[in-house]
Amino acid sequence: MLTTLTVENYKSIERVRLEFSRINLLIGPNGSGKSSILEAFGLLAGKLVPFSDREFEKVVHMHDSTRKIVTTGEFREFPFAKITYEAPPFTKKIEGDNRNKEVTSCANRK
Repeated sequence: MLTTLTVENYKSIERVRLEFSRINLLIGPNGSGKSSILEAFGLLAGKLVPFSDREFEKVVHMHDSTRKIVTTGEFREFPFAKITYEAPPFTKKIEGDNRNKEVTSCANRK
């Protein structure tokens, strides 16, 4: 189970760290970042395709392409490990307990 999610520079989110329990609710007014949090799960899981340069400028916080989008997840079942997604350069890093490895996305930026 995911215990914490940290999101930096994604859409309206400059930086947020969420701690989860077994049941969680995301509530807030329109435009407060609820959908962005859900999309951050997709980035972390590798389900969202890396962005083209134009798309990246639309989703990076304040449309500042010098910033990096970073999502990090920590898990209860693997307290020694965490997964970090960073864009650009579109890398996913799995860290923990002498098993560090880095996976770079093979998708081309358009």
